[in-house]
Amino acid sequence: MKNNVFKVVLLQALPASGKSEVRNFMAHVEPGRLQEEFHIGENLQLDDFPYVHMMRRIDNELQAMGQERVFYPGEEPFKDGRDWGTLCNLLNEDYHDLMNRNVIKTDSAAKLLFDRLDRAGLAAGIKPRMGLLKEEIRDKLASILEKEARTMLNEKHAGYPESFENKTIIIECARGGPDGASMPLTGTFGYQYSLPMFCPEILENAAARTRTGRIQTIPVPTCITECQWR
Repeated sequence: MKNNVFKVVLLQALPASGKSEVRNFMAHVEPGRLQEEFHIGENLQLDDFPYVHMMRRIDNELQAMGQERVFYPGEEPFKDGRDWGTLCNLLNEDYHDLMNRNVIKTDSAAKLLFDRLDRAGLAAGIKPRMGLLKEEIRDKLASILEKEARTMLNEKHAGYPESFENKTIIIECARGGPDGASMPLTGTFGYQYSLPMFCPEILENAAARTRTGRIQTIPVPTCITECQWR
């Protein structure tokens, strides 16, 4: 059943709504059955959670230095809701790097991450934030976060396959609104904002798992993304 698999599956749902269980299920299904019954090949994973974690780490370290938090006001959602688009743009870049097996050499993985955050935010309509930090603050922050950022970068590079034959790229991200919100979600919440932020190269190859569990293909919208402005 050569290449009888989805190239990309967008796995999007509320936090703690079963995404990890879906991935765990796929990890424990015999590969032949997974391909024949579900059209899922060997998984390649892209996930925006590591970026969410690092944005919170940045804010916590800035606060510890007596500086203003730039992404989150606290445990609440983003200060600027367009950062949901920032995350989509980071995934666009990861997809581009994966498909081209781009190995990025840098003396500072943390500063590379800072630049990526600013670039992805700019594509979502947000002015740069990391680049506006005082040089001594930025340098100190980079030193604190370098080990974690380097691990992220190394893991990204280690995930590049020799071939994409019979592979399915699973792009996982948590999206949704507050409990009791009316549907469809408006503003920067929900799929109507996030899906158009993904680049055409992802969407033209993608299927999505919906709330009902159905797998369906996605029409390609017009969007300005990393895959276009890189």
